[in-house]
Amino acid sequence: MVERKNLGAGGDSGLYVLVLKLKNNRRIKPGQLPETEFKRGTYLYVGRAKRGLRKRLERHLKKRKRLFWHIDYFLRAARITGIWVKLRSFDECRTIRQIRNILKRSEVPQKRFGASDCHCLSHLLYLPGVKAPEDLRKRLAFKKAEIRIQKFFQKEKKGGPQGCGLRGAPCRPEFPECLRLQSVFPRPEE
Repeated sequence: MVERKNLGAGGDSGLYVLVLKLKNNRRIKPGQLPETEFKRGTYLYVGRAKRGLRKRLERHLKKRKRLFWHIDYFLRAARITGIWVKLRSFDECRTIRQIRNILKRSEVPQKRFGASDCHCLSHLLYLPGVKAPEDLRKRLAFKKAEIRIQKFFQKEKKGGPQGCGLRGAPCRPEFPECLRLQSVFPRPEE
């Protein structure tokens, strides 16, 4: 669950950047796009939510979900290591251009990735040689989203295990549904 208290009025919309790590080179076929070899390393994905930003971020964090967006296919192989948000801002194409201007060595790993509804080359960028793009976040004036994953353990009850109440299912720690996602954002600047 993403807490509302730090978002302010109208704060459930805006831009987000997923900071991603791909541990090994992987061939991935994102939906209708052609299968592509993605290099191991750091990636940035820029997206927007005109409403439901918290829900969108929670969805990206889930392991089990219906594959819909290009990023869903990529997230089966990559790990989210950070989330940045800019509330009430919606021009992800401008953000991509800014990143490319700041990080001259950034690469477009696959054309049209996440950009089927605009004229951008891609909304996914590969950052060769960059491990922690924290300075970039500050230059772009994004705030860091703090992600907490809280595990709810199975409780014993007469007659068998009692679930954590998530979707009314019994709690099974080996399944991703037993992880309740909590995000608190935006995080105050350090």
